[in-house]
Amino acid sequence: GVPVVAAEGVGSCWAERMLLSRWASMDKAFHDLAQGSCTSLRMSDIPWPDRRLAAEVQVLIHRQGEAVWRSWCRDLAVRWHPDKFQQLFAGRLHPDELGEIMARVTATFQWANALRSSDLRLEALE
Repeated sequence: GVPVVAAEGVGSCWAERMLLSRWASMDKAFHDLAQGSCTSLRMSDIPWPDRRLAAEVQVLIHRQGEAVWRSWCRDLAVRWHPDKFQQLFAGRLHPDELGEIMARVTATFQWANALRSSDLRLEALE
């Protein structure tokens, strides 16, 4: 998952710890879903990334250094890569919502992958 362990000076205030905690909860929810055995996942079952939260967490992650930030962006893009997502949830997506789910996965991947470009800010994707 994405690194949310606070470096010195990052996550030191209550608000920052809450942001990191919310992101970690979302990360855990995705991991739990991936490890689970539900065989009919719907759109509402998937813990989609909260882009506003990601915008705030991105700033905190970036304070940990360029390498940590790039790793965070890469991990996020890999998680939402359509082929990887389909492989992870093979046969577990509800057939009535498969097209809608994969369209959102693709859009989420494009958003996450775009974060790697240092001149791109999340606000432009809202």
